[in-house]
Amino acid sequence: MVVGVQMMADLTCGRCFRILSPDDVVESDGAGVALGDPATPNSLLQEEVTGFTQSGATLTFAGNGSSAIDTLAFTRRGRRSYRLALGASKLAIGTPAPRQLLLDIDSGEVCFRHVLHCKSATGGLSCR
Repeated sequence: MVVGVQMMADLTCGRCFRILSPDDVVESDGAGVALGDPATPNSLLQEEVTGFTQSGATLTFAGNGSSAIDTLAFTRRGRRSYRLALGASKLAIGTPAPRQLLLDIDSGEVCFRHVLHCKSATGGLSCR
């Protein structure tokens, strides 16, 4: 099953919980990504991703074929927000597909947690 996510995200500091602006400098060599239903947050995906590349205002991770995460991108939008896009495959999502999933991204310096609202889409699941 393929899961696609696109949303605006406020990223917060993992130490002080302050919302980060696109002008803040954060150094990290990767991030942990977890996805699951709200009752069992890591049930579908729990993976460390490294090797982000930067092009303009976008940081992108491109999976290597063995990863369940195909792409993970953060694009600056305005002064205080980012657009997050996640493409994942090889996930064992049951039927009927869940209406909500919990997405958790944590680099140790930056953390983000959000309940996604999902619906079935052609070839997978679309969440916002």
